[in-house]
Amino acid sequence: MKRQQIIYLATVATLLTSQLTQPILVLAEETPVTNSSVEALVGTGETLPEDSRSEAGTTFPGLEAENRETSLGNEAVSVGKVLVDNGVKFKVLSLGEHPTVQLGNGLYPIEFKSEQDGQPYTVPSQVTIDGTTYTVTAIGEEALAYYADESGMLTYYPSAITIPKGVTLIKKNGFKASNARTIAFEAGSQLQTIEDGAFSFTNLQSFQLPASVETIGNRVFNFNESLKSFTFEEGSHLNSMGNEVFSNLPKLEELTLPKTLKNIGEKPFALSSGLKAVYVAEGNDSYESQDGVLYTKGLDRLIYYPAQKPGDSFTTPNATKAISPYAFNNNTTLKKITLGEGIEEIPTFTFATTINVESIALPTSLKKIGRLAFYEDMELKELTIPNQVSEFEVHPFNGLPKLEKITFGKGVTHLPANFLSGNLDSLKEIHFLTDSSDWKVEAKSLAIPAETIIYVQEQSIADTLKPHLEKGNKIIVKTDPGTKTEVKTEIKQETIPFDTKEEQNPALPKGERRIKTKGQAGEVAITYEVTYTDGVETSRKEISRQVVKAAVTEVVEVGTKELAPNPLVSTKEEVLNSPIPFDTKEEQNPVLPKGERRIKTKGQAGEVAITYEVTYTDGVETSRKEIGRQVVKAAVTEVVEVGTKEIVGNTQPSEGNGDANGMRQTSSNQAKAGDTTGRRVLPQTGTKHSLFLSLLGGIGLVLLTAYAFFKRRFSSLS
Repeated sequence: MKRQQIIYLATVATLLTSQLTQPILVLAEETPVTNSSVEALVGTGETLPEDSRSEAGTTFPGLEAENRETSLGNEAVSVGKVLVDNGVKFKVLSLGEHPTVQLGNGLYPIEFKSEQDGQPYTVPSQVTIDGTTYTVTAIGEEALAYYADESGMLTYYPSAITIPKGVTLIKKNGFKASNARTIAFEAGSQLQTIEDGAFSFTNLQSFQLPASVETIGNRVFNFNESLKSFTFEEGSHLNSMGNEVFSNLPKLEELTLPKTLKNIGEKPFALSSGLKAVYVAEGNDSYESQDGVLYTKGLDRLIYYPAQKPGDSFTTPNATKAISPYAFNNNTTLKKITLGEGIEEIPTFTFATTINVESIALPTSLKKIGRLAFYEDMELKELTIPNQVSEFEVHPFNGLPKLEKITFGKGVTHLPANFLSGNLDSLKEIHFLTDSSDWKVEAKSLAIPAETIIYVQEQSIADTLKPHLEKGNKIIVKTDPGTKTEVKTEIKQETIPFDTKEEQNPALPKGERRIKTKGQAGEVAITYEVTYTDGVETSRKEISRQVVKAAVTEVVEVGTKELAPNPLVSTKEEVLNSPIPFDTKEEQNPVLPKGERRIKTKGQAGEVAITYEVTYTDGVETSRKEIGRQVVKAAVTEVVEVGTKEIVGNTQPSEGNGDANGMRQTSSNQAKAGDTTGRRVLPQTGTKHSLFLSLLGGIGLVLLTAYAFFKRRFSSLS
């Protein structure tokens, strides 16, 4: 009995026993009891048909919603009205000459039936209800999302979903946590907008975005942990992407953004730990890629350095003057990073969890360090903050377990709370180079080990620090008269990243990429003028550079060959019952004459249930694999008694199952099951043959006598 029916019976019982006259509202199973949900059912002009009302005026919208299929009776259809066709809800979007609807009521997922589980499903392009044909132009909020039901059981869901070309909008969370293996769009798709989280948390392994899409919302594809391939259909019109669109995709290795893209939101690839390269299609006016690293056009801003990009060192191009949040986040390949001059800010999470980085060189132009900019950099050993840096957000240096020394330039005169925090177990030295009298320290600004020694320039600074050192750290005030400044010229060999060029290849399948000419990094000798203050580098200025080895441009072939649509592959479990043959066992019986056989226990075949994993490709079985079996009925062994008793006067049978006269047992003379005495045959004596010959001789003698008699008779007459 369904939950709605139980609610209905309980309500009727209440009415009969208490004689209530006030209407009672019973909500459908899918509707939580809230003011907004009640208003959605009865406060928006949705009048229930007469046959869903009781005599007392009580309404049952839950039952009405379940049983009403395509009929609306005398109800007026208005924009926002929820209609039902064969159990599927549609919400009216527009009326007039060409009325439109969205799939789903905008509140809950549509409910699939058991026979639809694991089967392909195509969203209808049109539905006809009460004689009016509506075009489906949108996928409603959470319409094709996948959740457990109230009892915690998983609901039924198709294996593949096809979206008709007339759909122009997919609303927020439309396919969230979808269990479908593939989601495809009809050729000529008119889809334009995909709202926030529409395809997040799905089981998709590949996805192609239709060329018609212009706008993608926030976190649309995040947390797709199985997604390995993402492509944009040729001729893409994509203009804008929201924040974190491709975040938390651990299996995605590369991506090529279309040339029409003009706006990328914040943290587009945050925590996508498998990325090796992000490319930009040739002709894009807003973004470009250099050696798989994503920049704004002209390289002025570094947006993202892929987490798995090969190579252990990186220097930002001279043109780069800004870095985006999360730019190096989660990188596992780099050991050395150098930021070029002109960069003024290290924003939030820039170097967070760059787990193998040992050194980071910061430019003298740097002024601000953001929240958790240096967070869980597990191998970082030394860090120098340039003189111009004076602004810090919360927790700028947190969880640097191998950091041994950190030096703060003259611009650091204020230590905010949680300035140094987290695991700093290896920290031995902190150097403050400022001699400013305007020195401020907030509580809990230095969560450092007791062994860490702090070096300052003035006693007043030491006096200000001391009350805030909970572990009583040693403070050393430098007593050298004046400050020792030294300028040196240094030459460093640095790599020149190679450029990437794409070429179309009509013989290569569309969406595939193949390296035609492998790129090679070049090498440049850069001469710096380096200033040291009290032995600590405080500035570095590039004065010249000379190319030692030119970089080789990497040429990547991009396939344009159209292939047939991917076959629809589905897997099911099937159970088949199969017979188990019975065994036969012989037992000797000394009472039974030798050579005779008798069934003691009749054999019976058993039965086994075998479970198969069956794979179908486009509805045709292509493989079958046994994954388990269970005995339903055990086989019964047939027991046959074999006689061993010798019979006196009989000869030994010449064959194992013959009798004493050498005759084989047949169906007519063989002992039957349950017989207690075998059949016995007397020895042959030849009596039958002698009797026959005697009879034949007697007949002959009679005939001879008759012949002699008649012969004499005829002779006397003559």
